[in-house]
Amino acid sequence: MPDQNQVKVLVAGSLHHVSTMASQPDGGSVLAAGIAEIAASRYPAVRVDLDVEIVAGFDELRGRLEAGSVLLGESTPDVVILSVDDEVRRLGSRGPDPASAVEAVRGDLVALTRLFKAAGVRVLVANACTVDPESWPRTYAGLDQEPVGLRAHRLDVMLVEVSHTEGISVIDVDRAIAELGATGRLDAAMVYGPEACERIAEDTVIVLEDYGFLDGRPLLEQVGAGSGGA
Repeated sequence: MPDQNQVKVLVAGSLHHVSTMASQPDGGSVLAAGIAEIAASRYPAVRVDLDVEIVAGFDELRGRLEAGSVLLGESTPDVVILSVDDEVRRLGSRGPDPASAVEAVRGDLVALTRLFKAAGVRVLVANACTVDPESWPRTYAGLDQEPVGLRAHRLDVMLVEVSHTEGISVIDVDRAIAELGATGRLDAAMVYGPEACERIAEDTVIVLEDYGFLDGRPLLEQVGAGSGGA
């Protein structure tokens, strides 16, 4: 069990993802107060130490961990926060067709989850907002690449399935943006403005609270329904 007065959180992904979680001093580009500052304002006795790792996608992060990355070692985090956003952007390059591309992402996420959980790290993954402010109703026939909203939907469904089998938690960004209203909160597809980032960070702190990291009660375990659950 980690020191209940200190929680080590690793946010791994693109700068867009980091900026929904980390304040500008912690490596983000949008928030004055990220999850560390929000947690401190609510739980002054608890310090959230937040580290940032910029990676291109799940496959790169998986490669680092399997190669013995220092991300797991003496500085092993208590929690890692990932996002499918980056995978949505690059889904077309992950396989010859949509189904195989999604399965490639699934394989990397399951492997990452098991690597982190074997080291005692709880895994949180943000889903993707399915709204593209630059997309208008039209026919998608003949397009070289599926619209970003459809790609986001495919990976959000995959994430729910992995959450069920592997026992990870989903930060429901799609729902949060829907409740806020996407107009004016998205600078582009999956590029969140200040109000959206604030809401995502606040929802993430609620998940940390639910696990017991911030109030000193026994920590909630992550148990999945599949053979990989632990």
